[in-house]
Amino acid sequence: MVRPSGEETVSGTAEVEAWLKGLYGWQERSLSRARRLLLAVDPGVREAIKWLKPSNPDGVPVWYHGGILCIGDVLKNRVRITFPEGAVLRDPSHLFNACLTAGSMRAIDMPKEYKLNERAFKSLVRGAIQHLDAGETT
Repeated sequence: MVRPSGEETVSGTAEVEAWLKGLYGWQERSLSRARRLLLAVDPGVREAIKWLKPSNPDGVPVWYHGGILCIGDVLKNRVRITFPEGAVLRDPSHLFNACLTAGSMRAIDMPKEYKLNERAFKSLVRGAIQHLDAGETT
C-alpha cells in the first residue's frame, strides 16, 4: 500500500479495510475476524493505521475508545493483537499468551491454526473499554 512519505497516521475505516486486504489468506482472516468482534462489542470504536515508518511502511491497525484499545500486527508466523493495558484485564479464559511478563501490556498471538474464542475475546474487549472509560491507566 502506497502512503505519502513522512505520514505517521492514516485515519479511518477505509484505510484499515485496505490494509487488511493487503494481507494474505489466514492472516487477513484472523485479523478481520478480531476486527469484526471488536466492532460488534462497540460499533463506535475508531480505527486508524499508525506508526508508518521506513522499516514498516504499511504501519499497523490501531483501535481506539478514549485511548488505544488494541493494536493488530502481523509477525513472521502469527498474527498478534496487543492490549496496551492488558495486565489489568480479567482473562479467565487465558487468551493472553504473549507479552505475559511485560509491565502493562498483554497480547494474543494467533498462529495459522489458532481458533479465537469469540466470547472470551469480546469479554476482553468489554473489559478494556470499561478500563478506558474509567480513565485508569497504568
